[in-house]
Amino acid sequence: MFAYPPILSIVIGLCWTDFVTMFSAQTGVSRGRLIRMTIASSLLLTSLASIFSEANSALSLALLLAIAAAALLASRSLSSTPALSVASIGFALYFSGATP
Repeated sequence: MFAYPPILSIVIGLCWTDFVTMFSAQTGVSRGRLIRMTIASSLLLTSLASIFSEANSALSLALLLAIAAAALLASRSLSSTPALSVASIGFALYFSGATP
């Protein structure tokens, strides 16, 4: 059963900003920034795979809209480190509820 799809949508939305910066990063990026990009990419890709492996097409479309809204809100109001902290907690909550 697909336990908490909105939680995964929020996780993806919160990780989006750090994930996208990975593709435009310059060579002189700090070590802390690289760590945040790595955490964001692992959370985002795992959450995305979980959403599409268990959802039908109508639910997937609704979740994509929720992801876009969460990403837009997170990029305007949260800085990177708190956003990744909240995303990690949400990801842990999803897996504690999704696994028996």
